[in-house]
Amino acid sequence: MAWYDECDNPKIISGYYSTLLPLNRIDLHEVVLHRDGPLLKLRGNLPVFPDRPSKRWPEQANTAQVTIALWGVSSVSIREWATTIEGTFALERLGPQRLSFSFCSDATTIRGECDSARIDEITAYIKGAA
Repeated sequence: MAWYDECDNPKIISGYYSTLLPLNRIDLHEVVLHRDGPLLKLRGNLPVFPDRPSKRWPEQANTAQVTIALWGVSSVSIREWATTIEGTFALERLGPQRLSFSFCSDATTIRGECDSARIDEITAYIKGAA
């Protein structure tokens, strides 16, 4: 099962992708912890650009970025940090209102539990050659 299937709004993915892919590899750019909620947001690049991109995106866009909001966070641990953090994101249902989440890369590990998960947004930008 893909991580987005455990989100409250998994159909947002099918609006951008005609073939549903696992999309579990994420190039993590940002982690935000907020006391209201309490909330943890993860923002990162998806591994595959959508085959049905938004008409509002720049025509030359070649990278899709997702923001995942984890609500009702009761525990979280973050180990290590780096400037390049490409890893695997997973959500696992523990009960009716309980999820465990994890993001694991060679450099960083983020783990915890929350009440619910939502895909806040999918945006795009033009990523230049490295």
